[in-house]
Amino acid sequence: ATLPDAGELQSIMDTFCESLGVNGVITDLDGAPLTRSHVQPGFCSVVRSTPAGRLHCKLSDGIATRREGGAAGEIASGCLSCRLYRSTAEIRVEGRAVALWTIGQARLPEVEEEQLADLALRIGIEPEELRRSYVATPRLSDGAFSRVFRIQRQMANDFADLDGSSLGLTLD
Repeated sequence: ATLPDAGELQSIMDTFCESLGVNGVITDLDGAPLTRSHVQPGFCSVVRSTPAGRLHCKLSDGIATRREGGAAGEIASGCLSCRLYRSTAEIRVEGRAVALWTIGQARLPEVEEEQLADLALRIGIEPEELRRSYVATPRLSDGAFSRVFRIQRQMANDFADLDGSSLGLTLD
């Protein structure tokens, strides 16, 4: 068997994200996208609406993955921007990590107004617009996000027996 082609992988991820109300992207181990980002309307789409916001998210995602990587292929944390839940599951082929599947956008406990205002100024967004989008972001309990993460992890594990050749992923 082979890892689904990029179109099928995109469809699987989009269905997962739409069904559970989260954002997602699958990247190679260096962070290069293998799928398009699936971004639900809301806080993340507002943050990513400016070049500075997109760069902030990319840097934040990279820092979180490097900081927490190696946790047996499973990472669950708050994003470094505004403490939204995020999780990353490794997609492994023949026991080796070949890709990362990251999901997010569910609120943790409240973020301080000053933190949102500071982020808004750094990325060029009107602070009130950012605050409104944050408040509208779904809130999940720890238990609910843990269940979403378990589903994501199981789906990533289901790819483990596949060889990855259809995406050009190699094991050298």
